[in-house]
Amino acid sequence: MEAQVALSIVGGLLGKGIGGQLTQLGIQFGVGSYFLKNSRQNEQEADLLGTDIMYDTGYNPRWMAEFFRKLQQTGGARTTQFFSDHPIPANRYQYVSKEVATLPAKRYLPDSTPEFAQIKQRAMGMKAMIQQSTPQGTSSVTGVAPSSSFRDFQHDAYTISYPDNWQVFGDNTSTVTIAPQAGVTQNEVAYGAIVDGYQPEDANSLDQATHELIARLRQGNPQLKQVGNDENIRVNGVAAKSADLVGVSPVKDRNGNAVRERDWLVTLPLRDGKRVLYVVFISPDPDYSQMHPAFEAMLRSLRLR
Repeated sequence: MEAQVALSIVGGLLGKGIGGQLTQLGIQFGVGSYFLKNSRQNEQEADLLGTDIMYDTGYNPRWMAEFFRKLQQTGGARTTQFFSDHPIPANRYQYVSKEVATLPAKRYLPDSTPEFAQIKQRAMGMKAMIQQSTPQGTSSVTGVAPSSSFRDFQHDAYTISYPDNWQVFGDNTSTVTIAPQAGVTQNEVAYGAIVDGYQPEDANSLDQATHELIARLRQGNPQLKQVGNDENIRVNGVAAKSADLVGVSPVKDRNGNAVRERDWLVTLPLRDGKRVLYVVFISPDPDYSQMHPAFEAMLRSLRLR
C-alpha cells in the first residue's frame, strides 16, 4: 500500500497528480520518501492533517487516534523498529485525540458505506513493497542481481529501461522506485533506483539546482556525504550532472553492523526550465561494482519526453 498509494500521492512533480497541484501553491515536494527520513515534527503535522481530512470528508476522526492505540498494543519487533524512526503511537494517540476534541460535533458517515468498502478492498488487495525481514549476514547480491534482459517503463516525463527481474513501484505520474523485491526492506531501498522531480527554491542553473538538491538530501540524512566533485555528463544528448554520495545502508554485515552505502545521483533539466529530473542509484558499497553496469544501462536508456 505504501509503495503504490503513498508514492502516487506524495510524488507528482513530474505529472498531474496532487504533488503538481501543491507545487503551484508554492509547497515543495521533490525528495522521494524512501530516500530521506521524515522528522517527527513532520509526521505529527501529517497526523493532524490526516485527522482534519477525515473530519472534512465526513468520517469520524476518532478512529485515527484509535489506530495508534491499537498499534501501541500490538507491539512486536517490527513495531519496535517503527518506534525508532517515528513518534511512538502513545504520543500520537494523545495529540490526535486533542485535535479531535477541538473539532465541532457533527454526524459522521458510517464505515459501512459502499465507498469505504470499495477503498478497503482495493487497499487490502495491493501488493506490499516492504519485505518482512532485513537482509542479514554478509552483503550479497543473492536475490537482487539484475537480469541482463531489460523492459521499458513509460512515465509521463521520461522513459527508462530496467532489469526485467526488478519491479516498478509507482505509476506514470508519481515518484518511481525501481528495485528487486529483496532489495527493499524496513521502508528503505537497499538496492535499486529512485526517479523523481525536484523544483529548486533558488537556482538558475542545473549546477545550482544539483547542489541545492544535495544539500536538501544531506539535511534530511546527515550521514549522507558527497564524494569528490560533481561532474558534467550527457544523457542521450542532454546536459546532466553526476555526483557520488555515500551513506549508511540498511544491509548488515555478519556482525550485525550496517555497511556503507553508495548512491549515484544524476540530474537532468526538465523542459519547463524550472524543475530537474533526478535519479538516485543505490547499492551497498561491497556490491556496487556488480550493480553499476545495470545502473549505467538504465541511465543510457533514460530519455526525457
